[in-house]
Parts: sequence; C-alpha cells; structure tokens
Amino acid sequence: MSKNALIFPTSLSYRASINELITLNMIQAQRMPIDELVWYHLLNYASPRRLAVGQLQLNIQSAKREDSGPYLIFFPVNNPIRRVLLQALTRVVVRNCIADMFGENCDQVCPSCENGGICDDVSGNCICPPGFMGELCQIGCGPNKFGRRCQYLCSEDPGADQDAGCKGKMFCLADPYGCSCS
Repeated sequence: MSKNALIFPTSLSYRASINELITLNMIQAQRMPIDELVWYHLLNYASPRRLAVGQLQLNIQSAKREDSGPYLIFFPVNNPIRRVLLQALTRVVVRNCIADMFGENCDQVCPSCENGGICDDVSGNCICPPGFMGELCQIGCGPNKFGRRCQYLCSEDPGADQDAGCKGKMFCLADPYGCSCS
C-alpha cells in the first residue's frame, strides 16, 4: 500500500479462532463516495471472490479455515496510478481450533498468553508480540529491542531516539500471529 493511500486498514492482520466473528475495518484518509468500494478475498489471485460493495467494514461470521488469506478493498478506477492510492490490503489468519484450545484434536487448553501473545494452535506455545518475551509473553524487552530473546535492536544509530527505535515498524511473526506495528 502506498504511504499516500486514501484507504488503509485499521489492522495489518486480523486473527481469529474457528467459529469466531471477524470484523475487518478500513479507514478513509479523505472523504469519498464509497458506493463503488469493492471487497475481495484473494484466495486465488486468478479468480478473487467478490464479497461486498459500498462499505468500509466487512464481517465474516463464524470463521472457517478457508477464510484465511489476504483481503483487498478498492475503488475500481481505470487509471492504474490512481488505483494504487485507492486500495488497501489486510490479512486474516484463522487458527485451526476454537478459542483457547490447541493440539491435534483441539482438546488441550491454551496457556494465558499475556501482552497480546497468541496461543499456537498446534504446540500451545505463546507467540509473543514484538517487544515481549517469556513463556507467557510476560517480560517486556524495553525500548529499541525485539526478538524471541530481545536480542535485536530496531535502531543501532547512537544518535537516534532509543525510546522510539521500534515505534511504527512492522513485524510479521509466525502464524497464527500475523503482522503488527510496534
């Protein structure tokens, strides 16, 4: 997506468990008529599935595994340069189990992951968001650090504001976490 985009997602990734409601939201940077706005699910790029017209929000009732993948919203404009500014993309990740469960048969209870950590639906391990570590994501890395053991720096520039080092950077982690900005 262009940094000058006129439409952008409220979240880079949406995460849900099987059977949960997912609400995808987009925001307009400028007021425009939305009656031509079109949502597509890009499971197959050759034949995307058209989902809705004329709305900035899309609800996916009772999420299924096949609801995972990229979702595109755009204004159908013939000018390809302008079209880039009139589209936004987000990704949906659906866990294989119902909420708070994991395992081959989804019969084991997830630990209580902290600070936005997500329970891996296969192993039951917490996938920690950027800036946190520990078995339950209970330990903060501190400013300018990220990684499984907080071993990486967002900015190695000694003159940079270390408190803002990771701010605004996008991190993509293993599914079912997806992507987020620090």
